[in-house]
Amino acid sequence: SLVARDNTVFVGTESGGLFRTKHYGTYMWESTLVGFKKIPVNCLLLDGTTLYAGTGTGVYSSINEGGNWTPLNNGLTNLNITTLIIKGTDLFAGTNGGGAFRSTNHGGSWTPVNNGLTSLEILSLAVKDNNLFAGTWNGGVSLSTDNGANWTLISHDFVLDPWHKIPQVIHGLVV
Repeated sequence: SLVARDNTVFVGTESGGLFRTKHYGTYMWESTLVGFKKIPVNCLLLDGTTLYAGTGTGVYSSINEGGNWTPLNNGLTNLNITTLIIKGTDLFAGTNGGGAFRSTNHGGSWTPVNNGLTSLEILSLAVKDNNLFAGTWNGGVSLSTDNGANWTLISHDFVLDPWHKIPQVIHGLVV
């Protein structure tokens, strides 16, 4: 996972660790050293000056470029976070097996939002206007128009070319 702000690039790794570099002509990578040495960092999200990390042990936030981390797991019933996204003032987390969760207080607490999802293995989330999309493992693409309260499967057999159907495993979404 990658995110960038100004001259700083953050990289989360599957084998554990979060690294950053400040570009001043050459890229010198340093470990943030705090929190994630042996934990997979599955996704990263920047919201202003707050950096969020979705890991194999939950959601964490940092307000000092990864120097210190605060766990944000109150209400999460599955801590294997696969994707994070902001929609308006709400923060959404997708998990590997626990579905989707919404926080209305910057990760202070989480509520499951899974009504209508055909798979609880959320691999990707995307936002377009008032629409929230979820790409899943073996469940296709679902759409929510009410902040995750209800989901509708939108990747089914109704495609223009019957030889090229949307697969059931969706690793990434861009809208």
